Amino acid sequence: MAVSKTKITSKKIGVLKAKYLNTLNIQICKCKNVYISPGAERHIKNRHTQDYNNYFNKISDIIINPDFIGINPHISNSIEMIKILNDIVLLSIAININGFLYISSMYSIGQHQLNSRLKKGRLISAP
Repeated sequence: MAVSKTKITSKKIGVLKAKYLNTLNIQICKCKNVYISPGAERHIKNRHTQDYNNYFNKISDIIINPDFIGINPHISNSIEMIKILNDIVLLSIAININGFLYISSMYSIGQHQLNSRLKKGRLISAP
């Protein structure tokens, strides 16, 4: 019996506007396309099921028009984008070693978490 090797490919899920990269002073990106790997999608679906069901189809909208943007100080080369929908949805985007943008997670946060991140300067209003 032959074993079929299927190449696992990431899919393009959006385009990050240059003004967000400029505002965050990020210069290591090779392109503004944002991708999601099958593993990241599986992670969101398994670990944040309700958010996946409610907001996965809104990821490209969050990338295009976030309410807040910032850098995660605990994870190098990581962008956070927040969109207030029915919940406050955080989209985490990692910049890999080759300079490409990949979704790493998506989940909802509380108002207190948003306020804390704004107060600390971790997030700013999106331009």
